[in-house]
Amino acid sequence: FPVGLKDEGYARLKGVSVCFIVGDHDPYWYQQTTAAYWKLKNLGVESYLEVVEGGGHLLQEMFGGELAERIQNVR
Repeated sequence: FPVGLKDEGYARLKGVSVCFIVGDHDPYWYQQTTAAYWKLKNLGVESYLEVVEGGGHLLQEMFGGELAERIQNVR
């Protein structure tokens, strides 16, 4: 998600389901993703956040189809 996006930019996502999957060992993206998730929730945008315990930036723990499967499940 773009850093510094104003509320009206986030609010334009109403009617869209937003899925975040982030590793808890990716300090920058974990922080930014969590902030964006809560901003969307507070604006009434349907959002889902999954934090992968021990996951880094590339979420290599989920390679081999698991990541695609999780994304498909939240559709």
